Amino acid sequence: MVRLRDIAERAGVSVGQVSRILNNDPNARAAAATRDRVLQVAAELGYRPNVMARALRAARSDTVGVLMPDLTNPLFAGMLRGIEVEAERRGYTVLLGRSEQVRSSGQLARMIEHGRVDGFILQATDDTSLDGLTRLVSHVPSVLVHGRIDGRPGSVMMDDAGAARLATETLIERGHRRVALVGGLPNTITARRREEGYRAALRAHGLRLDDRLITRLGYGLATSAGALEQLLAAPGPKPTAIMVANVNAAIGLLTAARTRGLRVPDDLSVVAIHDSWICDHSSPPLTTVRMPVEAMGEAAVRLLHERLAGGRPADVEIDDPPARLVERQSARRLA
Repeated sequence: MVRLRDIAERAGVSVGQVSRILNNDPNARAAAATRDRVLQVAAELGYRPNVMARALRAARSDTVGVLMPDLTNPLFAGMLRGIEVEAERRGYTVLLGRSEQVRSSGQLARMIEHGRVDGFILQATDDTSLDGLTRLVSHVPSVLVHGRIDGRPGSVMMDDAGAARLATETLIERGHRRVALVGGLPNTITARRREEGYRAALRAHGLRLDDRLITRLGYGLATSAGALEQLLAAPGPKPTAIMVANVNAAIGLLTAARTRGLRVPDDLSVVAIHDSWICDHSSPPLTTVRMPVEAMGEAAVRLLHERLAGGRPADVEIDDPPARLVERQSARRLA
């Protein structure tokens, strides 16, 4: 990101003078040649206005935008509760939207400049590249959840590796030695961290890693059938248990298993990461690892508030309350 200091050093003027020229300050006293030089350097360096600073100078809307991939996803209900509680505490109104509808940082910047919102809490879609995500948030006050950009602090994550290790060890401790992983897309940081936890659990119990027992097709309901087919088609002994890195995928996997004539947990035990009301009503009720999504939402609002006040919030990883096992009926102990 180009700073005013970078332009000032290249143009040979003060930072204050650069700021006044770029903001068309009527009190700016600069020769025409100096003004032209500053504008030329700014263009050469690819400078874009700092929307956050502009918003801080303008009247605030006291509204935060929350952009999530799928607002119908029950996983986001807990996070939204946390966001709403903390937003109300700090005097913000919450505006919800789908992150699929946002394709450029210009769209976000216009919402801020038009006074609709002050900043954003954003979870990108799984198919968003890191470069695309960086471009999206680099010029607007925002906080990422379930995502992180190196060199841009101010994101909120959870202990994905610890939750995955707990879920995997739950199956290992029940006698399962062929434990498969149904994971997310490899480009997502949560999928990579959860796979790390899965691998750590195998190592801790002296079990050999078999890459044929790992799928990386995504967290969607529809991808679960393909993941199960891939695991069952792989050569060698079949898994007796599956750790699913996302509860939506786990619900889809239960359906796919029934279609294949597999009984859960008699033929195949399943434990998933995340928890939802739907897990009590699946067939069978799904054993899960519950994560602190409500605390994550609260932390996201706190970080955005700090950023809007001109601070530089650090990355936060929520581990309090810690992830915990919610025992239901989808994982059995082997004889």
